[in-house]
Amino acid sequence: MRILVEQSGYELENVGDRAMLEAGLQHIYRLWPDADVGVICTADDFDSPSLLSVRSIQPYRAVEPRRMPERLSHGAKLVSKRYFPSVISPQVQSGAGALNYLSPLVHEILSADLALSTGGGFVNDVFRMHAGSILSLLAATQRLGRPTAMFGQGIGPLRGRGVIRQAQRVLPRLTVLGLREPGSADAMKQANVQVEASVTGDEALVLARPGELVTNAEGIGFNVRMQQYSGVGSDRELALRNAITAVRRALDGVVVPLPITHNHTGADDTILRKMLDDEAHVKTLRTPAELADEVEKCRLVITGSYHAAVFSLARGIPVVGLTATAYYDGKFSGLEQLYPLGAVQQISFDDPTWESDLVDSAKRGWALPPELRQAIATRSTELVERCRSLWDSFAEKVQIAGVRT
Repeated sequence: MRILVEQSGYELENVGDRAMLEAGLQHIYRLWPDADVGVICTADDFDSPSLLSVRSIQPYRAVEPRRMPERLSHGAKLVSKRYFPSVISPQVQSGAGALNYLSPLVHEILSADLALSTGGGFVNDVFRMHAGSILSLLAATQRLGRPTAMFGQGIGPLRGRGVIRQAQRVLPRLTVLGLREPGSADAMKQANVQVEASVTGDEALVLARPGELVTNAEGIGFNVRMQQYSGVGSDRELALRNAITAVRRALDGVVVPLPITHNHTGADDTILRKMLDDEAHVKTLRTPAELADEVEKCRLVITGSYHAAVFSLARGIPVVGLTATAYYDGKFSGLEQLYPLGAVQQISFDDPTWESDLVDSAKRGWALPPELRQAIATRSTELVERCRSLWDSFAEKVQIAGVRT
C-alpha cells in the first residue's frame, strides 16, 4: 500500500506540527506496518519515529524562483503546489510525463492508494494558502476515486470565499474527518460545509504522556507567540514581561520557558530569550519528548501557543491562554469546551484589565485541587482513545473499499 501524507508544517520548525505528524505516523504504522509512506516535508532533519520506510517528499521542485525576495518566493511555491494537483484526473494518468517533470507531487498522487492529512489548524482564513494547497491535493486524490481523510483538524474562522468553496467541495467527500474541538463543527456549519465529523481532540495528545499526572511541580510554564497571525506584537513585550514578573511573585514560583517554534525570525525561543533576559535558561525544544520533559516541571502554564496548552492538559496541568485574535480565541475556547471547568482560562489582550486578570487567573489555576487535575488528565486519555477509534474506523472503511494493503 502507498500512502501519501499531508501535514501542518512542512519545515517542522514547530514542535506541535512535528507531534501531530509523528502521532499520525504511529497510527499508520500500527494499522499498515508494511505500507510505503510518503510525507510532504521540507525539513532537513526529518526522521520518522516508526520503523516505516517513510519518504520525505519535496513539494516545491517545480518552482525555484531566483533573484526574488524570500516572501514572494515562498508565495510562488505555495501557488505552484496548489495548482499542479488541480489538473490531475483519471484522464491525465496516461500522459502525466510532462506533469511529473514539473512537480514531484504528480507521480506521488497518481501512485497513492490513499491520501490523508495529519492534524493541524490551517483550514481557515489565516492560513488559506496552506489550506488551499492541502485541499487541492486531497481533491485530486478524490477525483481518482481513492480514499482520503483528515485527522485532528482545527477549522475556522472561515469567511473567505475561496477557502470556503474548497472546503465545501473536499470535506464532504472525505472518508473520515476528525476535529480537535466542537467549535470546528460550528465554523463549518456557519460556512455551509455539510459533512459528518468526529470530535477527537488534538492528535498530539498521544505523545504528551496523557494521564500521567504531574504532582509536586512548582514551575510556571510560559510561552508567548509574537507573529502577525497571533495579533501579539513587540509593543506587548514590556507589559508581558511585567505581568509574568507579577505572576511569579504572587505564586512564588519559577518560570519555565516552553518555546514551541524555533529556527526562524520571531520564533518562540528567540522571543522568550529576549523577554526573560536569560539565554542559557531558554532551551530550544525540537521534539515532543523535549517539550513533555519541560512541561513536567510545571504546576501551571501560561501560554500564547496552542500546543504548549495541549501538552500541559495531557498531564493535568491547568492553562491560562493568551489571545488577541479570533483565530486564537477559537483555539483556546475549543480546549475549554473539551476539558473540565477550570482547566482552561483565557486572557484577551483587548481587555484593558488583562494584566491584573492574568495574575488572578494564574492564582486560580495554581490553586486547582488534585481531584480536578486528575479529571483533566483522565479527560486527555479519553480523547486519545477517540483519536485511535477514528483511525481504526478509517482502516475498516479502506478495507471495505477494497484498497490494496
